[in-house]
Amino acid sequence: MRNSLSPSRLLMLVTCLALGFSAPRQAQAFGSEAQARGGREFAWANRTAAAETQIELKRTAVLTNGQILLSRIATVTGDKPAVTDRVLAISLGATPWPGNARTVTRENVAMHLRRAGVNLSGVRWSGAETCTVTVRSTKISAKEIMEVGRQYLASLPMLRDGDVRIEAERMPSPKLVAVDNEPIRLTASAASADRPWGRMRVYVKVQAGDRLIATIPVMFLVTATRKVVFATRPLSRSELIEPRHLETREIVLGPGSGPELYLENEKEAVGKKTARAVAAGTPLTTSMIVEPYATRKGESVSIRLHSRHIEVVTSGVAQRDAYVGEVIPVTVNFSGRKLSCKVTAAGTVELSL
Repeated sequence: MRNSLSPSRLLMLVTCLALGFSAPRQAQAFGSEAQARGGREFAWANRTAAAETQIELKRTAVLTNGQILLSRIATVTGDKPAVTDRVLAISLGATPWPGNARTVTRENVAMHLRRAGVNLSGVRWSGAETCTVTVRSTKISAKEIMEVGRQYLASLPMLRDGDVRIEAERMPSPKLVAVDNEPIRLTASAASADRPWGRMRVYVKVQAGDRLIATIPVMFLVTATRKVVFATRPLSRSELIEPRHLETREIVLGPGSGPELYLENEKEAVGKKTARAVAAGTPLTTSMIVEPYATRKGESVSIRLHSRHIEVVTSGVAQRDAYVGEVIPVTVNFSGRKLSCKVTAAGTVELSL
C-alpha cells in the first residue's frame, strides 16, 4: 500500500510517542489521509440512507370523498418495501368539501411522516412543492331539484283530480355533491298533507346507490280549482240543512285559503245541522256541520234488551242529548230505574247484558 510504514519506521513512531516526541511528518500525513477517507465513506453512507425513500409530490390531485392518503397525491418509491408501504398508507386528513380545495405542502407531509415514526433523513423529495387537492363532484341544477319535487307532488292521488297548479315558492340552490363510481339519483318525499292545496314541503334526496348524500327541502305553492258547496241563504246555529239551502260553485283554493276541508258534495251536508251561524254565500267546511242528535234529553226512546235466546223491548226517557254510539242514562218508564244504554239509532237505545 502506498502509505504503509516499514517495520523500522513503525518502531520509531512507537518509540517517539512513548518518549513524548512528535510523530514524524510521514506518519502524521498517513493519519490525516485515513481520517479524510473515513469522512468520505461516512458521507457516502449518509447519501445512501437518504436515497432509501423517494417521494414525488403531484401538483394536483382529484380524489373521491374520504381521506387524503399519501398514495393518492404522491409517487413513493424506495429500497425497502415495508417502509414504502407504510409511507403510502399515511393519512393526511379528510378531503375538502365539494367545490373547495386543500393545499398539501411538503412540510405537511413531513409532519405526518414524523408522527408515523419515519426517519426523515432517509427521505428524498422531488416533484411539486405543494399539491392542490379537490374532490370529484357533480353539480345538480336547481331546475333538476325543483322538477323532481314537482313531479312527486303531481303523482299524489289527492292532486290528480281537477285543475291543479304546482309552483316552487322559490327556486332551490344548486347542489354540488361528491361522487364516486356509483350513479347519482334523485328521489322525493313529503310531509303528510291533509288537503290538496296550500304550501307543501317536499324533501328531495340525493343518493348514490343505497347511500344518502344530501336532503334538500323545497317549498311548493299548490292551487286547485274545486267544486265546493255554498250556502244560498243565511243559516242559523243548529239549523237542519236541506237541499234548497245549498248550491255548488267552482272556487280556486290555494295558500291563502282556509286550512279546513271544504265540502265538495251536497249530500255531505243535507240532513245535518249547522255547528254555528253561516252567512249566505259562504263555502261550507267540515267544521261548519255536525250530525244531528240521535236522541234528545227528555225524549222517549225504545229500550232493547237482547241476548242469544231472548229479546225484550220497553220504553224509557233519555236523560241527555246524544249521538249514535254514545252511552247515556235512560230512565225506565214502568220502574223508574236508571240504566246506562248505548244509542244505536234515532230514538233507540240498547242495554247489553
